[in-house]
Amino acid sequence: MKITFDLASVSSNLFVDAAVSTITGLIVNGVALENKDNYASLRDDRFLTIPEANLKVGRNTVSIQYKNAYVTDGNGLHTFTDTDGKQYLYSNSEPYHANKAFPCFDQPDLKASWELSVAAPVDWEIISNEFCTSEEQANLNVCSCGIPEEDKEVKLWKFAPTKRISSYLFVVVAGPYSKIKAENTYKGISTSLYCRESLFKYLKEQADEIIEINSEGMRFYEEFFGYPYPFSKYDFIYCPEYNVGAMENPGAVTFNDRLIFRDDVTLQQRTNRARTTLHELAHMWFGNLVTMKWWNDLWLNESFADFISFVSMEKVRPKLTKVKLVEPMLEFFRRKWWGYRQDQLSTTHPIAGEVEDTAKAESIFDGITYSKGAATMKQILKIIGEEAFSKSMNEYFHKHEWKNTTLEDFISSLQANYKPLNPTYPSDLSEWQKMWLQTAGLNELEPHWDPTKTSNKEKIVIKQSAARSDHPTLRTHKLKIALFNSKAEVIHVIDTMIEPKEETIVEYDGSIGAKALLLNYEDEAFVKIRIDSTSLDFLKQNLKLVPDEFTRSIVWRALWDMVRDGHLSTLGFVDVASNAIFDETSDVNLTNILQFASGSIQSFTPKKARDLLNFKLFTLVHALLLETDPANKNRTTLLLNELLTFATNGYHLEQMVAWLDEKHPTLGKYKLSLSNAWIIVRRVQKSKKFDQETKARVFELMKKRDPSDNAKKYTIEFEALAVPSEEKEKWWKNYQKQGELSVHMSGASMRGFVAGCQGDEAKPFHDDFFKVVLSVFQNNRPEYAEEFYDNLFPNGEDLETYLEKAKKLLSEIDQKVEFRLATHLKESIDGLQRQLKCYEYFKNDLFSAKL
Repeated sequence: MKITFDLASVSSNLFVDAAVSTITGLIVNGVALENKDNYASLRDDRFLTIPEANLKVGRNTVSIQYKNAYVTDGNGLHTFTDTDGKQYLYSNSEPYHANKAFPCFDQPDLKASWELSVAAPVDWEIISNEFCTSEEQANLNVCSCGIPEEDKEVKLWKFAPTKRISSYLFVVVAGPYSKIKAENTYKGISTSLYCRESLFKYLKEQADEIIEINSEGMRFYEEFFGYPYPFSKYDFIYCPEYNVGAMENPGAVTFNDRLIFRDDVTLQQRTNRARTTLHELAHMWFGNLVTMKWWNDLWLNESFADFISFVSMEKVRPKLTKVKLVEPMLEFFRRKWWGYRQDQLSTTHPIAGEVEDTAKAESIFDGITYSKGAATMKQILKIIGEEAFSKSMNEYFHKHEWKNTTLEDFISSLQANYKPLNPTYPSDLSEWQKMWLQTAGLNELEPHWDPTKTSNKEKIVIKQSAARSDHPTLRTHKLKIALFNSKAEVIHVIDTMIEPKEETIVEYDGSIGAKALLLNYEDEAFVKIRIDSTSLDFLKQNLKLVPDEFTRSIVWRALWDMVRDGHLSTLGFVDVASNAIFDETSDVNLTNILQFASGSIQSFTPKKARDLLNFKLFTLVHALLLETDPANKNRTTLLLNELLTFATNGYHLEQMVAWLDEKHPTLGKYKLSLSNAWIIVRRVQKSKKFDQETKARVFELMKKRDPSDNAKKYTIEFEALAVPSEEKEKWWKNYQKQGELSVHMSGASMRGFVAGCQGDEAKPFHDDFFKVVLSVFQNNRPEYAEEFYDNLFPNGEDLETYLEKAKKLLSEIDQKVEFRLATHLKESIDGLQRQLKCYEYFKNDLFSAKL
């Protein structure tokens, strides 16, 4: 690795980030430094100090020879071997993982041009940010290159220098990837799609859809931003065992290969893939061309890309010929739910907050930075107007191209073109910035009104509160209020600004005879809404009459919030849902209803009551499926997916096995997807209903149908599930230190262990979890430690005990040093407290029903 840089002054504090295994050579400005114990005296954890005596003012060059291992946790240079024996590599560097692959100045404001050469087996594809400029057979010492002796034929790839980009955006991908070269791309921009060979048949079927979405998105962004696509090419690389959805490496975007669908999927799933595609494309401008100076402004990248991806979907949707997307802003509403949940946790933070160091940066890739930030972007677009927003972006990109920016730079660009569109809007954006970007916490709005009053000047009193008392900020909210008549039609809409105080009074004409009202109609604000009792009774009875699917979706979300907050039991929600699903015409809303019902049963219902509720929902979904025209492929697909969710008891599992065996009298006419078939097999393995012969038979059947890495993953999971009682202690101890399995495969094993260890048998491990989890975080990489926590945190019903132990451990650890563990514990405490409240409401509701 050769690094060339300029210094304004010489310092003893200059270091290179280098979390590599061994440094074998170090040359500074032509002087080779003596290798004493692999330069241990210059290394401190992942920092390599460059001696001050060897530096100079002006141009400096540092060359570092090193050896390193591939990673199996997805961050750094990750290796994956498919079931056909083929090895695939890819780098993933955001926010602070480039130095795990190679020494560098690993922070976003130190942009550089990168030049890459790669020696690799001759039959591999090598992909990076820029075009390959030469490929030639190489007469190299394969051992010195780390290439196995059997791969003696080696090629040397050389790539053109990149534009000035940050270290976290540099990428290298290598392996026998299969390739599709796209034709008819926007402006002829070179585009190729890559994936492992075992998925290639699926990618070929879906490539045209992906390319069309990307091309139309590129056209929209160029026009809206007033700045041409800034890089030389745009490749898609679909990667196995990928930790996130995608990564916006300039010219070579890496995606989770779960986005290559192996089954028939719903339009909603395809819309979400389109959103991810357009999100990453937006980063080419916002994040790559112009990059945040430091991680406290990460939201400048992610909030913007998240929001603008939905705007672009809305614009390009009518032009698409390969796929029919669902309503983008309805999906944006669903995306906001992530932010609503995160903003009610004790770990919430401002959208633009302080990030002390690069290690902390990873903790803010969350629902605040993405979802809440995107929602604030939508609100500011509504305040400033689309034309002024577009003009501001044009000026912003031209002024700051290839540089780093801060929040102030962005707000300044918006302010330069801001003229309030409504007298109730803020006079300038500085107060909005402080209120929305620099404070944390969610607000709740609840209306108070009297629909029996009929004068032409009646009042709605809107009470605003903070969802969390430790984040008491009340904010300005730009939103609409809808009033409904007796037919559940919207007869009047009030466009207003909620003031940053406890009560805002809004006048309306009472003579129109409104029967109900709904806050945040059309979803312009990021706020939790309550529905008043009068409106709630009306809407629960007449929801099927509301013609607009978006409005119905807002009501369903409000009902779900009531469940989560312990104001409506699962019993009550399931009753409302059961009466609604046969009348719901929107597939998106039907999915929402069934997922809310499933979530309420799984998370907010005592275990003893879950089977009965699942049985009821299974019966209803099955009946709705049989009523649905099989030609309605989208609805059929979603109902089949959701049917499996509620198949938890032995009777229904027997039906699922009959379906798997192609012997079910009614389900037999429906195609069983691979993903649903694996769900059935997993449920069978965990169930006491079936003998070992049946369990083995269905597993062997599925391995023949799908011999992919799914079979490998489930083999590992089922092996852990079947561990004998006398060996469980050994397995439990083994999980406390990562072994040879990748983090993803280790997680599969942990899930199997949990499934096979229930009741009294699990109690010793539930108790021990709180004793060992600190050492797990201290002695493993963060990715593995978090996998351990997420899969092995106690999942029984002794919630009070788990809560007490989590609180005790949190009080004992150094929360600043162990910030990752502290974050998990805090969120577990929040979740347990919420569960206990919901359980109590459920029991009271059940007791009242019996009376």
